[in-house]
Amino acid sequence: AEGDAGSAGSGGEDGPEPRPTPTPTDVGSGERTSAVSKRGSGGSADAASTTATSDAPEPAGRETTLATPATRKVARERGVDLDDVPTDETRDGEAFVTAEAVNAYADALESPDESTPEPADVDVGAGTDATAATGAADAAGAASGDETVPYRGVRRTIGKQMERSKYTAPHVTHHDTAEVDALVEARAELKPKAEASDVKLTYMPFVMKAIVAGLKEYPYLNSELREDDEEIVLKGEYNLGIAVAT
Repeated sequence: AEGDAGSAGSGGEDGPEPRPTPTPTDVGSGERTSAVSKRGSGGSADAASTTATSDAPEPAGRETTLATPATRKVARERGVDLDDVPTDETRDGEAFVTAEAVNAYADALESPDESTPEPADVDVGAGTDATAATGAADAAGAASGDETVPYRGVRRTIGKQMERSKYTAPHVTHHDTAEVDALVEARAELKPKAEASDVKLTYMPFVMKAIVAGLKEYPYLNSELREDDEEIVLKGEYNLGIAVAT
């Protein structure tokens, strides 16, 4: 009887057997993993579905455009109206268009859409930080009166062409002083003969001839660097371009 009473008393005091306490790893781990996975996959889907496209370039629609004869020839060959080519350059207060800008505009007209970039992996934390930083930058720009202009289409194409030209073509400016008394005398002597043939003799042809003579003496000034082939080509021809505003 005492054994039965002890058993009964023990059972009444202890009550129902407690459930095992879950470890921190078990508590909601499936839910957290699922939530993170959903956020991550959602971000990747957004990145994958994002495409960078550009509209066809809008014509500038100017009434007057300055350009060199060579640029006008390029425009005729490409079937482009110079007044429609966007440009930020000016000459004497009028818009000035280069051959590079004409080619870039024509290329953009032929293929206005840019290629779709590959989707990148999305870091949820980094995306949040980047969004916050972008928002702060936009707010600061708006407060200072900044204006954001899309950089795509013909502007982007022109930018790439200018970057390529800047890298591949040497940009050198040299100033010097020379005594050209003999040149002045030679021009004065030849001027009457030129006028008899209805030719206005200026100093330009003398300068052009002097340039060619200088290039012959220093051939590396008339050379081309072929970086991929690891060689320098010394040109056998001399092509001079005289730029004038028309």
